[in-house]
Amino acid sequence: MSWSLVASSHQRTSAPCFVFRAQGSKLSSSAQPSSLVSSARAMKPADLLSRLRRVRRSGSGWSAACPAHDDRRNSFSVHLRNGRFLVHCHSGCEFSDILQSLNIRAADLRAEGGTVGEPSQEERIRSARRLWDKSQPATGTVVEKYLAARGITAPIPRTIRFMPLLMHRNFGCPFP
Repeated sequence: MSWSLVASSHQRTSAPCFVFRAQGSKLSSSAQPSSLVSSARAMKPADLLSRLRRVRRSGSGWSAACPAHDDRRNSFSVHLRNGRFLVHCHSGCEFSDILQSLNIRAADLRAEGGTVGEPSQEERIRSARRLWDKSQPATGTVVEKYLAARGITAPIPRTIRFMPLLMHRNFGCPFP
């Protein structure tokens, strides 16, 4: 298996974001140097974060001073998703400059242990069942009033549920 660098846009800002993905046996881009994909070593989050300055926890990831430019405020983000580190400079530094500053290769952005930090399918199913058990049928709740206010008067399916004061896991506050 080999790895390739995939450019995409950031979900909220449409700024370029670089993701490192497993491909088949050949690279999907001939522009990528072969030295970036040979003999990859998996990293622990602490290995990557120890190379950065002013590291702070930020949501489900970390923010830090960008290693590729002189940063007054943290503009660099690191997230662990599906067994790989996603890194992005919100000031627009090139991915290759970031790798060079960290003295790593793109292949090194694999997380040790594959999908470290990601819940297993069994854990996701247990979590979904806990949510279902805590929720109640939508009939007779604000859901019914909401739908009626928009002219939806069909019977509410039993699969539509209402969760009063659901605590949002990322923000830690309830959403009615």
